[in-house]
Parts: sequence; structure tokens; C-alpha cells
Amino acid sequence: NNKKQKKFQMNTYENQHFVADSNLKCLADAKQVLLIQKTDWAECICPICDLPNEYDIFLTDETYTQTLTQIGTIVEKSNICCSICCRQFRQFESRTMIGGTEVAQTERPYKIPSPCLANFGPCKQQIEVKKNGQNLGGSEWPCWCNTLCCFRGFCSCQELDVTDSVGNVAYRISSKCLQCGYLLPVCFCFQSCARRHYPIKNTNGQVVGEITNICNGVCLELCTKADKFAVRFPAECTTEQKLIILQTAMFIDYLQYESFC
Repeated sequence: NNKKQKKFQMNTYENQHFVADSNLKCLADAKQVLLIQKTDWAECICPICDLPNEYDIFLTDETYTQTLTQIGTIVEKSNICCSICCRQFRQFESRTMIGGTEVAQTERPYKIPSPCLANFGPCKQQIEVKKNGQNLGGSEWPCWCNTLCCFRGFCSCQELDVTDSVGNVAYRISSKCLQCGYLLPVCFCFQSCARRHYPIKNTNGQVVGEITNICNGVCLELCTKADKFAVRFPAECTTEQKLIILQTAMFIDYLQYESFC
């Protein structure tokens, strides 16, 4: 009986891995996707309320204007008190579901938000992405004073490093604050003002992909914190790296769009 039970457990484990890998094919074939945060109207009624986020993942076209087939979701699990008090710095875990199967887990530990000690371990803002318990890599926020950090980028509003499983930098994300989307954020009617761009660069400094924050409509932008992102993956990145880049887009949402104001 014990042998049969072990064999059954082994077969179940193998089947789960097979299903997960099969479902990941739609992500492996995707060139660009939309990451759309679900609207929670409780946050509109009670501004201090910040509930766990949930995002739908859709295939899209090269202009990001068409919402095509939904391929997955990302669901956050966090403490409500931490969400209200810490907002963009809160500790959380999230699950990435593709085709109804959990394919990745993300962990973000709480780190002390200190600009002066941004590179110090207890203060370094980062996420870690895992698949079936195995570390795939993650994203790190290397510095706070981006406009003063010339080696990262001139007049930068956001910097992130996408790392592999051993901590080596695979991609760098650098977004300039001199964009219409930052300078004229209320001009939703103009496409140039409705998008904020976060280019993805390889280690040679070449732009190979992009994360774009897209205006979610006047009503949602003014009344909620529901955000919309488009992700154009680097042509050479693996499926695992795509999972990390998806989580990085979500990480940007927390760092820049989950504040009190």
C-alpha cells in the first residue's frame, strides 16, 4: 500500500509539472502582454483602504490597444494592516496562475524604507520569484535618489535590476522623468501623455524590451488605484525571465503607484 501511495504521489507530482509546463507555452510564445489590475471600488469609497491587488494577464498587439485572450492572473496575499500602513513598501506574497495552474510564486519581504541605506540589506527593496520552490531570480531597487545617481541614468525616475537565480543582473530598467506622462499626467486625451515608459535594457545598455504604464481611463485614474501595464518582452528572454519581468511590472506598480496620494 505504501508503495502504491508513493507511486500515486509521484505520478500526481509529475502530472502537475507537465500541466504547468504545458500552460506556460502560451506565455513562452507571447511577445507582448497587458497586465490589468482589477478595480476594487472599496478603495474609492474609503481612500485609506488598500486591499490586496489582483491582476489579469492578456495577450495584446504591438500597439497595446487590443485586449485579446486572457492567459493568466496574479493574485496578491498580504496583511491588511500592512497594506494600509506601509502601502508601496508592504510585505506580500503573490501567485501567478497561467491557464488555471499555478506556475510561479513571488515573495517580497518587508524592508525598512530608508533612502540613505538603499543598498543595505535590511533596506534594499526587492522581490524574489520562485517556481515550485526553486529560485528563478527577482528584481531589485538599487537606489532611491535616481536623479542624483548619474551612473544609473540622467534625470531618472525609476531604476530596477532584473536578476537571475544567482543574483547576476540580466536586464536593467531605467525610466526618465522627462516624459509627457510625468510632466503632464492629467492630459489623458493625448496618447503621449497617457503612457509612461520603462525601457528594458540588456547588460550592454541596448533597449530590448519595455514596460509601459498606460492610462486606465479618466474615471478609474481619478477614483481608483487600478493600473494598467503593457510588457514587451526581450526577444531572447526565456519563459522564466518572462515570469520575472511580469512580476517586475507589478513591482513598479507598488513602488510608484501605490502611495497614499
